[in-house]
Amino acid sequence: ARPTAMDSPAKPAVQRAVRAPETELRVAPNPSRPGAGDAFVELTLGMEERVRLEVFDLLGRRIALLWEGPLEASTYRFALPATASGTFVVRAASPSGTHTVKATRAR
Repeated sequence: ARPTAMDSPAKPAVQRAVRAPETELRVAPNPSRPGAGDAFVELTLGMEERVRLEVFDLLGRRIALLWEGPLEASTYRFALPATASGTFVVRAASPSGTHTVKATRAR
């Protein structure tokens, strides 16, 4: 009798290692006014996510909410608040993780 599919040993499933797309948060100078003290935050998402992007002073007080909501996979640029100068902590929180970076803005 010929073996049937039920009698045959199962073929091992091929699993590919899928690396999660990278999320990056960095401070970027203003390309149109280098050295002017304007600071931007660039957020790069490797996949669509819901993101909350906030700015805090060094005492942990929230200075600004730059974005809250879904973003597609891409790179986005957000300006630090014009009313604030000094050193800040910028935090991007999403279901895939939290990223923080220090930013300095001079007037």
